[in-house]
Amino acid sequence: MKILYTISSNDDIEDYIGFYDEKGFWVEDWLDVDDPTDRRKLNGIIPDPVIWHLTPKFSAVICVDGLMLLHMSELAKTRPSMSDPDQIAEAVQWWDEHMDYANVMQLYIESESIACADSGEISFCAVSMEDTCRVGFIGQNPVRKNHTNKLSLMAARCTSFISTYSTPSYDIGTWSSFTKVKAATIKSALQHFEQAIESPELIKRLALIAKAKFAFSNHDFRGSFTMIWFVVESSLKQLWDLHKTVHNSKKPTVGDMLNNLSSSGTISPDLFALLDDLRDRVRNKLMHQPVTTVCMPLDCRKVADGAMGLLKTIGGVPDLILKLNYKVEF
Repeated sequence: MKILYTISSNDDIEDYIGFYDEKGFWVEDWLDVDDPTDRRKLNGIIPDPVIWHLTPKFSAVICVDGLMLLHMSELAKTRPSMSDPDQIAEAVQWWDEHMDYANVMQLYIESESIACADSGEISFCAVSMEDTCRVGFIGQNPVRKNHTNKLSLMAARCTSFISTYSTPSYDIGTWSSFTKVKAATIKSALQHFEQAIESPELIKRLALIAKAKFAFSNHDFRGSFTMIWFVVESSLKQLWDLHKTVHNSKKPTVGDMLNNLSSSGTISPDLFALLDDLRDRVRNKLMHQPVTTVCMPLDCRKVADGAMGLLKTIGGVPDLILKLNYKVEF
């Protein structure tokens, strides 16, 4: 088994997981790598950290080149031994939880970049362990870094430029074309993320939506729809438990929950009509006739709207703009 993470005996070091979006972005403005002062900002263990968001539950750092770093306080306390074969299941679960938080944080940064007219938009990319680096900090000073061999486009270019050239040799048009995201936009996103982590259930649901978003971008529309439908059903169950008007021992079907929540006024007629149509026309067929059932991109967008509608009905969901993108090429 390949071990990707090592634990330091230095108790003063706090480890963060680091990741990039799909294409890379600059915070505020692109760097002029012809300028020695700017070039130094890409040097060192990590590029210059320009945004810090420190709370009791998590700490986040955003670097000038779009490297996002995240430290979850409670998870850090429960880290299993990654080299112990008897703790493989615990290690997998521990990493899975980290990926959930990382994906949701990135989802909020993308959302705020879309909402801000003065900011460029980041390009969401679902985070997996293979996409991450680990950076150790003492206070706000990075002291170590390790990463897998898989680097984002931006990370690869920065690494290649810094390690290979003493004299700049690059196409400045390519570098300067990376999206520029306002610092205020990122700070707002981290505040929304801070609200979201108050609900572990919400984080799990938004993480599923993030993974579904990535599946959608890869033309896996059936997989995308199914993951978002998991969010729909779990949200309906929560609303049912809170607002049910029928009490019996029989386990309710999705149709039962939709009808009851609609008749009680818990969900709107429009939301009921949207979800009931998707349940009958797509969900049931995907479950019972998966080979022949066709799921279209519009169905995924509709079920995402339905899932977000339910999450807003439950309450406590910071504003989030979802953008599902795909492309067709020959």
